[in-house]
Amino acid sequence: MAEGRNRFQFRTSTVALLTAVVALSLSLFLITARHNAQLWAMTQRHNAQLWAMTQRHNAQLDEMTARHGEQLRALAARVEPRAKPGAGGGSVGP
Repeated sequence: MAEGRNRFQFRTSTVALLTAVVALSLSLFLITARHNAQLWAMTQRHNAQLWAMTQRHNAQLDEMTARHGEQLRALAARVEPRAKPGAGGGSVGP
């Protein structure tokens, strides 16, 4: 009967090592989980900043496109009256 008890006895150093490994694994897991949460929050903030920046940039592009369209229409209005009389001829000059 004494032999049966000895089979399940562990050295104190083995138990201490096992406890240390479990504690280290748990602490690494918790640190990683906290770090992942921080990274996720940073990613969300960065995405929000990028979205706002994209919206501002799109508004600027829309404004620039509208101004450019107005300039092209004004230029076409100035050029068309001059181009109509000479449209049929091949001569260039006064």
